[in-house]
Amino acid sequence: MKSFLVFLCVFLSPGFAAGKTGLIKKHLLDIEAHVGRANLECNYDFFRKIEADEFFFTDPAGEVTTRAQDLAGEKDCKKHTGTYSLSDEKVLIYPESAVVSAIGTYEIVNAKGETVRRSNRFTDVFVKRKGEWLMVAGHSSALKTPASPSK
Repeated sequence: MKSFLVFLCVFLSPGFAAGKTGLIKKHLLDIEAHVGRANLECNYDFFRKIEADEFFFTDPAGEVTTRAQDLAGEKDCKKHTGTYSLSDEKVLIYPESAVVSAIGTYEIVNAKGETVRRSNRFTDVFVKRKGEWLMVAGHSSALKTPASPSK
């Protein structure tokens, strides 16, 4: 009985909860970093895994696409050489859902061999199902001025 009470004190302590929250935030930001790389690499297997069946995305022009429409873009995808980084990350975690907002910045090499920098502010909504975080909604807005490189 005493060991059970010690377990409960540790499990319910603020430090334990903060540590768990930190791990969840890191995991969600890792997913977001992978989203950026998957876009560069046309890795649609990743999107099949991470997007829930009901997923929808609102692009900078206000157009809405479904998961099926997003995955249909695989046939037209062109791989790019470049990098993707996140900045100004904000993560809100709830018992079975989370909201992630950040600036995602691509640096790609265009057909002329020039490096082009493009940044978007995005917000993604996740739900936790069977122990996995799935993206159910996303929105992205282009920034007029690309974000500064991360240090």
